[in-house]
Parts: sequence; structure tokens; C-alpha cells
Amino acid sequence: MTGNQQQIMTFHVEELLFGLDIRHVLLLGQDIAAIQALPIKQSGLIGMIKLQSIAIPVINFGHHVGLRSVSDEKTALLTQIETVKQGYQDWFQEIQWKLTARRLITREELSQNANLLSWDKQVQCRDTALQSLVNTLEEPKPAFITYFEQLIMLMSQHQWQQAETLFNQQNESVLAQIELVLDRAREHLETSIRQVLLYLTKDGKTPSYALLIDQVNDVLSYSDSSFQFCETGAMGVIRQINDAVDGLYVEEGKPDCFYFTLNKLLESHQQLATA
Repeated sequence: MTGNQQQIMTFHVEELLFGLDIRHVLLLGQDIAAIQALPIKQSGLIGMIKLQSIAIPVINFGHHVGLRSVSDEKTALLTQIETVKQGYQDWFQEIQWKLTARRLITREELSQNANLLSWDKQVQCRDTALQSLVNTLEEPKPAFITYFEQLIMLMSQHQWQQAETLFNQQNESVLAQIELVLDRAREHLETSIRQVLLYLTKDGKTPSYALLIDQVNDVLSYSDSSFQFCETGAMGVIRQINDAVDGLYVEEGKPDCFYFTLNKLLESHQQLATA
């Protein structure tokens, strides 16, 4: 191969960088709500969309290569946030019920709710702003644990009136702090983390496919000499990689980029259609 430079439109799926020749990119779009369902199921194919009066198929690229896309991560985190929020609300309601029923609470409840208390430590996401938001959930926890232990002491001494006073003073503010962090994380997910459509073309004019991808990373330039074919190179022993991409750009000072062509994308879906 020569030392010519190839302009690659790149994007991430999980921690991997993928790219294709920028000449095959017709345009970028964000009209994801316009995607229409199809009465079939096929690997990565999620529907169709109209562009220039042409109905074209839409592929979720993450699903196409067997990886989790940002929309999957977003959906999973939104579900977790609502579960955690409901968990704290249920816990506070249970404390209130025990106060009313004059039932003791114990420190065992802290260990029983360990997953709830440590949920934020288990979250690892690509979006640094979201990760920082989730990490702030640590801030109201010391106040909550201190409050909880004070309730345990008062209730163990049957000082029910004092316990109720403490509950009424602290319940709303402590729970509100936790809910505020969770609400901000949910709002960030819903408004800031979005996917885009990459419209692909064979002839530079007519749309052929649309890829649903994570936000475009950048247009990077790679030397032709840094390209390694998956079919004939060492990576060829891994069939699934060879089925998904043409090769890999490995160049000093730049991120490794899995490269695919429009033909490779079309071939994989045509093989499924004729299987």
C-alpha cells in the first residue's frame, strides 16, 4: 500500500472506534423519531426512514456488530435510576410505618439495603458528565446514615416522640437531596445523550442505508500503510470480526480504528436475507 491518507468518519460503540470512508457519508441526521418499524426481524435492522422520497433501511450499528450502543446504556441507566429512586422512597415509607406502629428499626437494614446504598459505585458509563452526576450521590449518604442511626438510638430507647420529631425534620430534606441527584442524572440522560443517523451512499447522491450510531467522534486521517486486512491478516482467524469489518487502522499516535466499507455492511445483510 502507498502512503496516501484516508479520511475516515469515526464513531464509538462501547470503547471501540469504528469508521468508514467519508466519501460514503451523505449526511448526518437527528430525526430518529421518524424511524418506522418493519414487519421483520434481522440482525441490527431496526426499521426504515424516508429521505429524498426514498424509503431506506436503518441499522443500529452497535447491534449489528454485537455490542451495546449508547441507547442501550441509556435505557439501562434510566431503569436503574427509577428503581433506585423508588427504593429510597419505599425505605423511607417503611421507616415512617415502623414509627407509627412503634416497631424498632435496626442497623441490619443498612446491610439489607447495601445494593441501594452502593448503586452509584457500580455505575460505569462513557459520559463523564453523567458519571460525575451519579458520583454526587455519595454526598447526601453520610447525612442519611447519621440520621438513620439517630433514629435507631431513639427508637431503641422508646423515645418515640423524639424519633417522630427527627423524622419529620429530616425525612423530606434528606430524601429530597437523594431524589435531586437522581432527577438530574435522568434529565441529563434524556436531553444530552443522543444517537444520530449516518446516511450512507454509494454514488454520492442517493441514500442507500442509514446507520443509527453514537455521536460522531471526528474525521480522522490514516495512512494507507497502517491498514491491516481482517480477511487475509492475522485477525482473519476470527470470523465474526471478518464478517463485520474489512480491517483495522493501527497508526502510532492515533486510536486504533475498525474500518468497514458500505459493501461489507450490505454483504452481511444480504447474506442474512438469503440464508
